[in-house]
Amino acid sequence: MEQFRKCSFRIKGSAAIEICYVACGRSDAYFHSGLSSWDVAAGTFILKCAGGMSTDFSGGNNYIFNKELVASNGSIHREIMDKIINKD
Repeated sequence: MEQFRKCSFRIKGSAAIEICYVACGRSDAYFHSGLSSWDVAAGTFILKCAGGMSTDFSGGNNYIFNKELVASNGSIHREIMDKIINKD
C-alpha cells in the first residue's frame, strides 16, 4: 500500500464527469469496469482532445465495448496499469 500513501479514491458521479475531471486536471486518473459505451464515449473523446489517454484493462483500445476503462492524464498511465490494474 506504499504507492497509495498520497492517494484518495472518490466517486463523484457519472463516468462521463469522472473522465472529464481527468481531462481538465481535477483528477489524475479514473478506472472502472462494467461500463457501457454511452457511459464513456463522450468523456473519452474530450479526454483525448485534452491530451489524456484511455485504454481497457489490457492496454488496448477496446474500452468502448469491453466494459473496462482506465483513463489518465497520460503521464501516469503506465504506472496505473502496472501497479493497480495488472498487479499480481
